[in-house]
Amino acid sequence: MRKIYLIRHSQPDFPDEKKMCIGKTDISLGAVGRIQSVLLAEVFKKKKITEVYCSDLKRSIETASYLKKNPIQCAGLQEFDCGKWDGLPFEIIKERWPEVYQKRGEDLTYPIPGAESVEDGKNRFEQAMKTVLLESTGNIAVVGHATANKVFLCGLLGIEPKFYRTIQMDYASVTTLCVEKGITIEKQNECFTPKLNEALCQKLLQAAGTPENVQAHCLAVKEQTLKICNALKAAGILLDEELLLTSAMLHDIARTEKKHAECGGVWLTKAGYPLHGAMIASHHEIINVDIIDERAVLTIADCSVQETEVVSIEKRFSDSRRKCMTEEALKMHQKRYMNALCLKNRINTICGKEIIS
Repeated sequence: MRKIYLIRHSQPDFPDEKKMCIGKTDISLGAVGRIQSVLLAEVFKKKKITEVYCSDLKRSIETASYLKKNPIQCAGLQEFDCGKWDGLPFEIIKERWPEVYQKRGEDLTYPIPGAESVEDGKNRFEQAMKTVLLESTGNIAVVGHATANKVFLCGLLGIEPKFYRTIQMDYASVTTLCVEKGITIEKQNECFTPKLNEALCQKLLQAAGTPENVQAHCLAVKEQTLKICNALKAAGILLDEELLLTSAMLHDIARTEKKHAECGGVWLTKAGYPLHGAMIASHHEIINVDIIDERAVLTIADCSVQETEVVSIEKRFSDSRRKCMTEEALKMHQKRYMNALCLKNRINTICGKEIIS
């Protein structure tokens, strides 16, 4: 029995992060999409597949390329052409075509001006799948698109195509199909979050476009985090070491973005790691110096590493103070500095020796 792993491409890089109608509009993956693709590839290393197919759109090709270099492109696997709506934000669509927009909400097969019909798209995609099956052997992966994939599944489930939105299909999700006498659905909408380790974290940093010097800083913070974690363990305070070290590896994954801590937290949460996301989003703030938890250790470790060098808290904050251009920024900096000193002293006292200088 053969298997088809029907995959929805990873998250595209929407302009200004506005949700828009994309069919034939050709958009590459964004940072989150590349992270999702790395995680997908990690899982597929253990699956025996003979070939990877994709549409001829960038978001599909790029996702598939993480699974196998030079995937086979098949134009018939494209997303439905959305006509005059294609490439427009939904807020504009609602404003320009209010009646059609309303009717589409009631009946998802109601035609969009100039768009491919659901029936035509369904037939085109089904023919492409037949071609893919005939020219391949063994288990294969097919990286398609949400609407086209869902309408195809409607046929397998005996659901009218107009109800295709009742089928959930997240970015980078996998629907496993079994091929014997016909095609049946084994599992739907599986999203994978493989266990993070140092090697996988490095792949995520590279996929996100994190500069090499920042990657080196993340590794240095991870080493400092491990030192503090081991000292606290010897003093009887046990922390989630796996969560802590992998969060340290990824804490500056979005360093090139505005509000990089919050942005990195969003990226990891969208990728399926909400605990890491929460740690990363708040790693600049010491909320309570009396609580020695994973977030506190990550924050103080980051405060004691300048680039890749372990330095004193005093030096780290003295050097960073120069970046404060306003009175308000100086006040916030001083508050963070005092909190960092308190946390440093508390951890050193608990450990009975100077772990953080």
